[in-house]
Amino acid sequence: MASLVALTAPGVRAESTQLTNEGNGLHVGKSATQKLGFFGAAPVTQPTNAGQAAITAGASLKYIAFTGHSGAGACTATGLSVGDVVVGIVNITDGTTATANFEATVSVANQIQQSSATDLSAKKFAIIVDTGQAANLANQIRSALVALGLIKGS
Repeated sequence: MASLVALTAPGVRAESTQLTNEGNGLHVGKSATQKLGFFGAAPVTQPTNAGQAAITAGASLKYIAFTGHSGAGACTATGLSVGDVVVGIVNITDGTTATANFEATVSVANQIQQSSATDLSAKKFAIIVDTGQAANLANQIRSALVALGLIKGS
């Protein structure tokens, strides 16, 4: 048996803000368009954004092979995007870590900038970058919680 409790406040229609107990749990709000707010925050509708899409395991990481440069400069690494964050770079030729020889965040699409003046043109590298999908999702969740008043902003 469903029961309905109307919440009232000055200027709020009783039928517009409801808690419903359907027997299998309590529902707050009747639809995604109904506005809710907590702890004095202005009421907002349910947030919707493509950035809130679920991330599949490993989807926020890319693995790309490339060849070094004859000194500081651009190395072609097809598939990199501006803003990708370097997780690590391995020198496949020598089996050593090479992250310190390159930029930490991709600044030009399809390239990684070699910061080392050393001639690495005969070396093959593998780069792992984080595309930022996980950070984007976390920021979307944070924004929604702040807007609702459930967590405090900065």
